[in-house]
Amino acid sequence: MPSMVSEREIIVGLRARLAETERDISVLQERAVKYRDAIAAMEAVLGLLEDQGSNQSDTQTKLGPPRPSGAPTNFEMARLVLLSAQKEGKAGLTAAELVDEIGRRYWPGVQAPQIMPTMYQLAKNGRLIKGDDGVFRFPETNETGEGESHDRASSGGSNPA
Repeated sequence: MPSMVSEREIIVGLRARLAETERDISVLQERAVKYRDAIAAMEAVLGLLEDQGSNQSDTQTKLGPPRPSGAPTNFEMARLVLLSAQKEGKAGLTAAELVDEIGRRYWPGVQAPQIMPTMYQLAKNGRLIKGDDGVFRFPETNETGEGESHDRASSGGSNPA
């Protein structure tokens, strides 16, 4: 009979292990439900974001073509178009005019986000000035746009901004 007692103990142990496994399965199923809910919520948010993105105009979401090979640097392009504007009697160019002129002369199809961050950085660093009127110009420039003229600085002359 001792073998039956140990077999019964084995059965009791197996039942206990089965109950423990079923509890573990229940916990895992609850966790899986939470993961499914989180995934569904994230997919819903992603769908809304994608819908909002598709409603924006192409000019806001797409950039123009890459800079053509051999095109001058952004500063050089700005320098050249601002010099031309000065020769035409303009005080400078607005951001839109700057983009249009650079696009017309050097980089067809360029969009403002491709060059304007650089122009604002140049203004922040003092290589260009963006006035309160929104016009980009050179800081006290000579005819090359390379900064204050040494002739004016040495002669004591001034150039009003």
